[in-house]
Amino acid sequence: MKRQAFIAAIAVCVLSVALTLAVRAAEYNSAGTWLCTVSGEGAKGDQAGHFTLVITEDGDNITGSYYHGTASLTGARSGNTVTGTFNEKGDAEHSAGSGVFKFVLSDDGQSFTGSWGPAAGQTGGTWNGTRQ
Repeated sequence: MKRQAFIAAIAVCVLSVALTLAVRAAEYNSAGTWLCTVSGEGAKGDQAGHFTLVITEDGDNITGSYYHGTASLTGARSGNTVTGTFNEKGDAEHSAGSGVFKFVLSDDGQSFTGSWGPAAGQTGGTWNGTRQ
């Protein structure tokens, strides 16, 4: 009888952890408007940039736009991590470019820390955001 109670207690604990992880994964959502700050050496030599990024989600797939629509990103979210590629067409204020990014959403989903680079495995700088 004690063994059955022990197994039942273990099953309840495992179920509780699984439900907590499922709820946590459902809480992460990158969709919305983000005030972003990026750093790193750009084609024009700019050291920091501030802009608004708008992200939409369709399942775990994400799309976004920034620089008044002249730049876009696509990628996927897995739990609290969003990875993908960006493409900047360039305008009078911003140089054209493309590359990869990685964002890690905070536990409360209100901010992310991340990085960008010209290619996989190369870091160009930071890319952080706060939900608006």
